[in-house]
Amino acid sequence: MVPNRAWTNHAILEVRPARPAQPYQIPLQIAVFPTTSGWCTLYETQAAADRPAARLWIERANDDSPRFFESVQGPTGQWPAHRTLLEPSRRMLGFVGSDFAPADLGMEFVFWPEQRWIRSEMRRGQFCDVVESALIEPPPAGYARVRAWFDRGTGGLVCAEAYDASGRLVKEFLPRRFRKTNGRWEVTELEMLGYPVRSRSRLILEALPITRP
Repeated sequence: MVPNRAWTNHAILEVRPARPAQPYQIPLQIAVFPTTSGWCTLYETQAAADRPAARLWIERANDDSPRFFESVQGPTGQWPAHRTLLEPSRRMLGFVGSDFAPADLGMEFVFWPEQRWIRSEMRRGQFCDVVESALIEPPPAGYARVRAWFDRGTGGLVCAEAYDASGRLVKEFLPRRFRKTNGRWEVTELEMLGYPVRSRSRLILEALPITRP
């Protein structure tokens, strides 16, 4: 749904990589704003001792597939003059080392050319339509098929499973927590599980959206 106003929100990205790597947290700000042809979501992280600040743009125009751009802050604290358009293989690499890839955050699989309704069934206590999305030519580093469970009543995504070209489960997506704001349910915590390495990332929204002037 196209937003009718701009807003920002603060969040924490908690990453538990595959062992023996240590868990870490990344503060970030999420901004959503309308554009002349649709809307854009901007994820911006803060710099840390071991990583520079980064920006990820997900631009949507009408019902077209989203476009993804990134930019990384330089060592002197300056942002590059131009952002980089992400190619398909890079859209499936984890954002700032997390299990959340740009393609996941933009739900790119909804726009894949092959979509197939599988069945209706209960999942996580909700009556869902199960839809399978597939790529005809998947990138080597990504996944080829996504099976998603959409709530029949609201259309919200209840969970999703991503598989590679050989049919192995590589990711599992789960919205974990919600809040009700002005009569609408909004997700406040998202979890992504990575297989077979057993990594896990959580995106936790810290506060209510802050309307921009």
